[in-house]
Amino acid sequence: MNYSEEVLYKTIDNLSRQVGQLSVDKALLVAQCEELLTKLQQYEGDSEANKTA
Repeated sequence: MNYSEEVLYKTIDNLSRQVGQLSVDKALLVAQCEELLTKLQQYEGDSEANKTA
């Protein structure tokens, strides 16, 4: 394997790892968004309950 091929394979390997990390980051962001949405819905429910109380 020549130098250019080695650099290419290392670059591809690094990009693959970064894509994997982005997938993990995306999953964490989705979980955080779902948690925030749940809290917002609870807050809105509490707000409506206070208006009718």
